[in-house]
Amino acid sequence: MSSSSKDCNTVKKYHHGQVILPQGFSGQAMGLVEKGRVEIFQKNEDGEDTALKMLNTNDMFGIGSLFGELERQTGVRSINKSIVTIMDRRDFIRRIHKNPQVAFDVLKSLCLRIKDMSEEVHDQRQELKNKAQESK
Repeated sequence: MSSSSKDCNTVKKYHHGQVILPQGFSGQAMGLVEKGRVEIFQKNEDGEDTALKMLNTNDMFGIGSLFGELERQTGVRSINKSIVTIMDRRDFIRRIHKNPQVAFDVLKSLCLRIKDMSEEVHDQRQELKNKAQESK
């Protein structure tokens, strides 16, 4: 997807710790890490941030917001000097029309996330089952 990122409306450089998209952001925008590392984080009830996932060059975030998700449940922050392309829904659609491979890249990313989440759920169920057996 990075080959045509010049078509997007916003390419920005971020420094360590700089928030790219805050938790609760309600815009329809996704991001592509062009260079560097970013983390997906979530604030807990006490206002403390918990890192959920690290993303590297060519990883995408915020895809769900392009398809009508109202409010981001997580935030995105730069871990080191990073370059990130932010595109809104209109730019995303325009990009797909120019290069249909972009749609496949997004679908692949979503499928990998579903697989990761399924594995996490399986591991958590197994852990709960093991704890239940230990307590008997």
